[in-house]
Amino acid sequence: MMDENVRKSWQLAPDQVKISNPVWQTGMDKLTANIAGRLGYKGVSMQCKLYKMLVYGEGGHFVKHQDTEKEDGMVATLVKYRHDFGKKEGTARYLPHYAVHYADAEHALEMVTTGYRLVLVYSICLPLTMRHLIRNGDETLGEELGAVISSMGDKDTSFALLLGHEYTGKSIEEMGLGALKSVDRARFQTLQDANSVAAPGKMLQFFIAQLKHDISYWDMAVPGFHLNLLNPGKETLNELWEPHGNSTFEGYLGNEGATKSTTYSRYAIVAWPAVHGVEMACQYINVNAAVETLLCQRPVIAPTLRNYMDVVTLCELLVEADDPSLVRSFFEETLSKLGNSIKDQLVAPLTTLVRTFDWSDIGQALLKTLSDKTNHRDENLNFGLRHEEETDDTCMKVALYIVNGLESGVARQALLEKAVEEALRLRPDKLCSSKAVDLLCKWTIQSGDKTSFDTVASTFKQIDPKLLQPVVEAFSQHATGMDASDERFAVIVSIAKRRCEWLNDQLQALGKPFSWELPDAYFPDNAKVQAFLRGPDASMKTVGVRQFNGVRHARNYANKWMRGQQINASYTLEPDGRGQSAYVTIKKTRAWFSEHQKKLLEYKTEFNLLSTRFEDASAGISSKRARYE
Repeated sequence: MMDENVRKSWQLAPDQVKISNPVWQTGMDKLTANIAGRLGYKGVSMQCKLYKMLVYGEGGHFVKHQDTEKEDGMVATLVKYRHDFGKKEGTARYLPHYAVHYADAEHALEMVTTGYRLVLVYSICLPLTMRHLIRNGDETLGEELGAVISSMGDKDTSFALLLGHEYTGKSIEEMGLGALKSVDRARFQTLQDANSVAAPGKMLQFFIAQLKHDISYWDMAVPGFHLNLLNPGKETLNELWEPHGNSTFEGYLGNEGATKSTTYSRYAIVAWPAVHGVEMACQYINVNAAVETLLCQRPVIAPTLRNYMDVVTLCELLVEADDPSLVRSFFEETLSKLGNSIKDQLVAPLTTLVRTFDWSDIGQALLKTLSDKTNHRDENLNFGLRHEEETDDTCMKVALYIVNGLESGVARQALLEKAVEEALRLRPDKLCSSKAVDLLCKWTIQSGDKTSFDTVASTFKQIDPKLLQPVVEAFSQHATGMDASDERFAVIVSIAKRRCEWLNDQLQALGKPFSWELPDAYFPDNAKVQAFLRGPDASMKTVGVRQFNGVRHARNYANKWMRGQQINASYTLEPDGRGQSAYVTIKKTRAWFSEHQKKLLEYKTEFNLLSTRFEDASAGISSKRARYE
């Protein structure tokens, strides 16, 4: 007899169930392989055995419980169900939902309020030859992971666990770890459980970080990267990042080739050893985070506090000590170990040190420290994906910020040369978008150093003019009052002219009258849909173009492409129809055209401004128009 206070349902044994769908077993085989991969048994021929069929009527329920092992080698339970039997959409035979949980996981069924709930319950089992892979039932997963954490060596400085769900910055900022959902919450709880039983001195600190991975197919070279990620789903690199991309695609405009840049962004749990918490927080987050870490470690032992004080206050103490050997030691032993955000915060005291001490005593040590890239530990940390020497502008920025606070002299000249040297190492897009590009232009002009100016100007002459807006703006600001006969002015005009030529190409391409044709539209899922977007028609139906198994399938498809980045196009998708006749109607909108009209206005304003500042910059441009109205 069944206690209905615990469970209320009807049950049929496997031999009482007949499944008539001819492709059911094929689908189950594919699903089982997918489940095996997600559970960490990728490539293992797991067995999926029907255990029972359950029917819950109105008031049916099952209180929280754990399943007993129904089959030898059982590692998980699969529950397949359909809330409305698919009658509304005619998909009952084709699109059931499913859930999977470990065999010993606690779970419950809340009370059915209306209708019926039909489920098939399967046992997911290891094949006979692989039963040795079953977890030890006498040890929890948290205890197993705790042992792994306890065994981490000195080189295992950090790791990251990518979160499966989408989160907003607002929810993470306001709720922190409380914002985590379902599997993310469960995985983090397991990590916390493991951390609580780890050996003393091996415990971890956890943070939420937003990871970004940038790819541009026009890059001259593909930068290397390391991954140090927990990957319980055994996902490929493509599976980890592709669903989380935000792309910008520019077609062929004027003389410009097509470009595509994609930024992949996901939140992750990042962990590092608590014993290094102050140092790591100071290096990779900011001073405030380091202070919070110190507060959490109360009482703080003297060596830890002394190390922290070295990082934050030593610059001021060194000025008072008036000993250049101590300054050199600070640069070589302390500054070189700090993260880039900390170096930015130390610009003012560093400037004071350079002003106070003779450059011949401390200069080489500072220049060498700035060249160290500050990221020798990133080989192990690497929850960022790109080697920092390929993208980071910290050395250039710090050097220029110090230059900006110095009087003329050997120190300013040496630091300017270092900034120029570092500028040449940066990717063109990183250089042009750097916050320090204004100072770079300013001091290569005002220093009077012809070599530095020529080197920087030559670099900008070779850069794609679509990136040059901040550069031309900076040069034009700091060239005010420069004599037109000055050869540097002619060089600046030549750079501005390249930008004007590019602007003119954009104006010609964007200045066309409204049309439903979106010539550079990009729709990777379907070539016929992409052809429609590029053609003159305002709307289309996917009948004969894309097959759906019901209106819900069509709705999911529509929602996916409405949420995703619409590249060089704007459109809406509306599902309709029933069963196998379901389809999606795609309608173009004016949003893309309107957005480009804004760009058109921005480009016109910039072109006219440059034409006014540098009369020769717009001379001879094929449009034959001095100004755009």
